[in-house]
Amino acid sequence: SAGIGYHFSDLLRTDVNVGLVASDRYRLDAGAAGTFEETNKAWYGMANAYLDLGTLAGFTPYVGAGIGVLHTRNSSDFVYPVEIDSNQYRLAYALNAGVNYQVADNLSVDLGYQYLSSPKTEYRNFATGGVEDGVDYHQVKLGLRYDLW
Repeated sequence: SAGIGYHFSDLLRTDVNVGLVASDRYRLDAGAAGTFEETNKAWYGMANAYLDLGTLAGFTPYVGAGIGVLHTRNSSDFVYPVEIDSNQYRLAYALNAGVNYQVADNLSVDLGYQYLSSPKTEYRNFATGGVEDGVDYHQVKLGLRYDLW
């Protein structure tokens, strides 16, 4: 993911970011009938707010929350009895927590956890072929944060 943000104070900051959450591909070799394939991709755009909980020895723990959009795209060679929308845009929310460590005046290393949920996004359960609602992603992220000033 990549984003841009703003520090309102030593305690409150926000950002807007976009990122790839998942990219899955399933293949089935059906012998003489051929090979069938299904692909799924999920991207998000999120506006987040964070509460920095104070700094001790360069470490700053934080918590945050965000709201945005999850975009999923599905394409399939399979014929299913129930189809899903192959191009979905659905409301999503995120809960975040982590710790930031300042390594230079304007550069920090960030280790964080994000729970991303989109309750109305449809997905196909590949094992059953059925359609289900709601996707949840648990992500551990390691990144760099650069402050302009």
